Formats: sequence, structure tokens, C-alpha cells
Amino acid sequence: MGSQGMAPLDDVSGTPRDGWSFEELLTGLALHFFSQLNLTADADRQLADLDLDLGRTHHRVLYICSQKPGVTSGEITRILRITNQALNRPMRELIDGGLVEQKVSSADRRQRLHYATDAGKELFERLAKLQTERLNRAFEAAGPAAVEGFYEVLSHVATSEDLEFINENFGGYPRSGTSS
Repeated sequence: MGSQGMAPLDDVSGTPRDGWSFEELLTGLALHFFSQLNLTADADRQLADLDLDLGRTHHRVLYICSQKPGVTSGEITRILRITNQALNRPMRELIDGGLVEQKVSSADRRQRLHYATDAGKELFERLAKLQTERLNRAFEAAGPAAVEGFYEVLSHVATSEDLEFINENFGGYPRSGTSS
């Protein structure tokens, strides 16, 4: 049963089944939607204030290069679910702006490996600061059990490839309010 004891729906037609109602799921979707808007707005405002002529895609690419040093363009396009064409301009601007460094792979000279520079890491951390402060306030207000539940729910929304990236680059996610 859902949190309010409403009979859940099998589909949008309203057929009852065990689980959550369509309305409850829409509420969860709305909470996720607005939470994501607020988190991205924090970084968007900072980028605008810095007047670097960088946008959300630049931020996402910088995030990946900061969290996975030596990432290839193919990995970036898979992680961000964008085309090579959509990646080319932001990557070139990040490289030209001294925020990302591109190196030729020693294993395969056709591959380009991308690394956030010191300036890129500094910018990423600056952008992440407001976002992590917002999450910290929410985590503190909700408590460790709720945070663990939040992680658990999101881990079931994420794909296996997403979880693999998280496990490889963040060591999984902390349990019971610990930072393991």
C-alpha cells in the first residue's frame, strides 16, 4: 500500500494492484522534478554570475571529467546520453578555457582522454558547493534512515550502468548516514 493507504494502480487506467497509486507516483515524480530544478538552478546561477559563457552541458561534462579522470569522449556521451556532436562544442570550449585537458591514450592513440585541470576542479567544486549544502540541509532535516531510503529508491531508478559509474567513482553510496 502507498503511504496514505490508497489502492495503487496497475496502470493509468486505474486498475488496483499492490504497490503505489498513480497519484502517489506522480507526487514522487513532481518532488524529484522540482528537487532537480533547484539543484541545477544553484549551479546555473553561479555559472551566470561568473560570466564564463558556460552552461548546463559544460557543467555536466566538467562533472564527469572531475569524477572520472581519463574519461573518453565515448564514455562521456554514454554517461550523459548525448551525441558526439552535442559533446564537441562544450568539450572544445572547456579545453580552450583551460578547464579540461585532453591527452592521447597510450593504449590506443585514436582515443582522447579527458581530465579536469586544477582550474576545472576548482570550478566544479565551487559549483557543487551550493548543491551539496542544499543536500546536506535536506539530509539533516530528514535523518539517516530517510537518507538511506532515498539512496535506495534512487538506486532502483538508476540503470545498472549508472550504478557501475557510482560504484567505480564514489565507492557506492554510504549507508546509515555514514560516509564510508
